[in-house]
Amino acid sequence: MAGGRPATPTGLIADALAAHPDAAGFHAVRGLFLEQTGAPAEEVQAAFARAVELNPQQADALAGRARHSAASGRLDEAVEFY
Repeated sequence: MAGGRPATPTGLIADALAAHPDAAGFHAVRGLFLEQTGAPAEEVQAAFARAVELNPQQADALAGRARHSAASGRLDEAVEFY
């Protein structure tokens, strides 16, 4: 339990980002979680974009951005991230 509440993926990710807001890996994990839970594409892309902004070599975030760009028909953009 974190802060007296049951540990949930959303809560754990939020706690990690609150403690380490500049950790690219946590933003990438957030993007992966959002992607897997069907969050709006804009929210998923924003999480991956923040991870890449913090670490341009963050592999999970680059792959996530590429997947979403390809799925949106932006193939030229997707290639840049792969």
